[in-house]
Amino acid sequence: MLNECETAYTGQWDFCIQATYTETNTIHINDIKGPVNKGYGSVCMSYLQQMAEQKNIQYLTGDLVQRDWNHINRLIAFYEKHHFQVSVNAETKSGRIIWNPQ
Repeated sequence: MLNECETAYTGQWDFCIQATYTETNTIHINDIKGPVNKGYGSVCMSYLQQMAEQKNIQYLTGDLVQRDWNHINRLIAFYEKHHFQVSVNAETKSGRIIWNPQ
């Protein structure tokens, strides 16, 4: 699903990545939704990375939060597969991801 967020999306979606511009050179990933282990997240992430490179976006960022903790190892593997730096604090059940293609 690709929607500009200027208007409500009234269709039906199977999977999506929710992200927002937080600065002129940064897109922050809020969530990836859809069935797990089907490759949809990778499709979304590859598209977002290509779009970022085309638009000269320097960083993709995101947060790992407590609700992610029941699948944190899967998330770490996913983000590392897509060349993100992942930092995790197990004590606070939080973390941060960052991608910089340079």
